[in-house]
Amino acid sequence: MKVALRAALAGLAIVSMPAIPAFAEPALRPDLADPVGGREDVTFADLVRLVVPGTACNETIDVREIGSEAVENLEPESMAALLLTAVWVRSDGNDRIALLLDFGRGRHVVGLAILALFDVTGEPRL
Repeated sequence: MKVALRAALAGLAIVSMPAIPAFAEPALRPDLADPVGGREDVTFADLVRLVVPGTACNETIDVREIGSEAVENLEPESMAALLLTAVWVRSDGNDRIALLLDFGRGRHVVGLAILALFDVTGEPRL
C-alpha cells in the first residue's frame, strides 16, 4: 500500500511539473567576422571576447588549470583560426545562441573547448 501511494505521488509530482519547451536549429560554422543573427553591430568575435576577454581571437592564448599556475608549452598543433560552432536556441521564450569555441589541441593537452550560452535579444551577454 505504501509503495503504491509513493509511486502515485511521484507520478503526480512528475506530471504536474511545468514543462518549458526548448527548440534548437541546425548547427552553423560561422566566421569571426560574421554578424550574429543578421545584426550588423554584433559579430561572433564580439561574443568570443565576452568569454575570453583581451584576445584578438586569432592568437595563441595562455591556458592554466583551475587552481594552478600557467601551464607551459601549450603550443597548438596548428596555427589555424579558432573554430566556432553555433546553434540557435529558443528557450523560455527567449532567443539564445549556444557557441562552442574550439581552441584546438596542444602538445600536452587533448583539446581545449568552451561552451557558452548567450542571450542576444538586446546587448549580448553570457
